[in-house]
Amino acid sequence: MSELSATQSFMLCALTQQGKWPSTGGIKRSACLVAGGLLELLLDGTLMLDDKKQLYVQRRPAKDKSYLTPLMEYVEQAKPQPINVLVERIASARTAEFGPLLRSVGFSLSAHSAVSVRENPKKPLEMPLFIPQRAVLDTVVAWIRDASWCRCVITDDVQVLMVLLHKSGILFNYFSKYESEECKKRLLDVVNKNPNVRLILSYLEAMGAFFYFDLDERPIDQTN
Repeated sequence: MSELSATQSFMLCALTQQGKWPSTGGIKRSACLVAGGLLELLLDGTLMLDDKKQLYVQRRPAKDKSYLTPLMEYVEQAKPQPINVLVERIASARTAEFGPLLRSVGFSLSAHSAVSVRENPKKPLEMPLFIPQRAVLDTVVAWIRDASWCRCVITDDVQVLMVLLHKSGILFNYFSKYESEECKKRLLDVVNKNPNVRLILSYLEAMGAFFYFDLDERPIDQTN
């Protein structure tokens, strides 16, 4: 995952074959995209979390994180609020807050040739279609498979992606039941041995109860 971040890879995996953000999965899937973006900004020092688990802006995003500027700007303009409230508010407001994030991450995927963009010239405000490039998607899935089966050190981005795919239920759409179980085992192994992943999970858990690490997730339909 030298080019795509965890948030970018998660969006690529979550898109339908037609390039739409799926209607199934509800707020949970959208919340995972928001959480992935906030997590990236927390880990690179753009955002900070105070003792009350409220976010504040420390600095502008780095150039390679510019696709997350809509998140940073929302945090900057919003009144202080717990991070879990922030995640749910952005994820449920498809037009006002979530739309700009989806558009920004989508066009960043296009810059990496990971999606093809189809816009409606008669409706410039309508969300474009971000159609996944199968070869890039297959590469991302291969990264997860390699991380699950080999016992080598895996990057924080891959670890975050594995957690987001697991918590959203999307993991089951790309792997067999046996492979999914192996991926879960790998996640538990990583959580137990890597303090960075425990830090990541502590951030995710602060974002909402549905991010608590468990193994009872079920698949979400990817066809809509």
